[in-house]
Amino acid sequence: MKYLEVVGWDNGYDFEKIVTKGGKVKFPSIVHKPIQKENLMYNKTNDYSKDNMEVVYEGITYYVGMKAFNNSSDGGEVNHNPKKFKYNSEMAKFLAGITCLHNEKKIDIEMLVIGLSIFNKQKDRREAEKFYKDRTFEFEIGGQKREVKVNKVTCIPQGIGAYYDIAFNSKGEINDASYFNGRFGIVDVGGKTTDTFIGNGKEIINESQASIDVGVSRAYKQVSRGIKSILIEQAYLNDQDSVRYGTEEIIGLKGKCESSFKSLSETIFTNVMNEWEGQQNRVDKIIILGGGAKNIGQYLKEQFIYALEREVILFKNPQFANANGYYKLGLYILRELDTNGEE
Repeated sequence: MKYLEVVGWDNGYDFEKIVTKGGKVKFPSIVHKPIQKENLMYNKTNDYSKDNMEVVYEGITYYVGMKAFNNSSDGGEVNHNPKKFKYNSEMAKFLAGITCLHNEKKIDIEMLVIGLSIFNKQKDRREAEKFYKDRTFEFEIGGQKREVKVNKVTCIPQGIGAYYDIAFNSKGEINDASYFNGRFGIVDVGGKTTDTFIGNGKEIINESQASIDVGVSRAYKQVSRGIKSILIEQAYLNDQDSVRYGTEEIIGLKGKCESSFKSLSETIFTNVMNEWEGQQNRVDKIIILGGGAKNIGQYLKEQFIYALEREVILFKNPQFANANGYYKLGLYILRELDTNGEE
């Protein structure tokens, strides 16, 4: 059995990000449920990899990540439900990802830290914690029975994860006390939404927090209505300059995507400034992160610097900022529980 003290899981709308001690993995948040055909479903466990993830959960076979994308006729299924944590497809993604990091028959996780959009109410976060807490998830890979046990669970608003990624070191200890005293703005650009808030030390300014229904997937959709956005996204990420689906074809894909990213950054910037309602005038610095920041982060940074003349931090690896922060927060919480003698 593999024991994991903490696992940070960012169940994104575009990519899954999972962080454990000594390892992390990222893959497209896509599943495909193939038609069962004799002699075609066997998958040796030693062939299992990030690009070849196939799991059976609750009696259903799921291709996950790039395997789903490559085998589906339209690129696979993406779940945009705000409460998607309750769906079997999301559990299949997590089980597939944690097996990539630790290919063991049994895994015991002491603390799982996850996040939900600021759009989700506190009761949703409590529901998510209850859903995963004290549960053992059984599944199969290549005909081999596996299980992952989750003991404790903490669910926090997305975006705050990046705050903990900066404030804590890799051991979950306070790394930079200034983030517990200063005033900063967070802009977390995701696949479907952009979460934002202004923090004053450990407190969030209520009037500043918002989940804007605009994410980087909109930029891909704006490139073409005739081709599914996930096909456009994967072509762009694979450095292709064209993509075809049926009779539809896009030539000069890179330029079209970059133009759409710039337009999207202007939309997000305007929405964020409106949501902050003047609170931005008191911030010390602004932090930009999230999967979408890889595409539009530089455009957003330039706009904030021009408008506010403040320091703007663009994460070097923005897609892992939340998951890293979840992991570090989990270490901090466990140490506090141990110090205080709590169960």
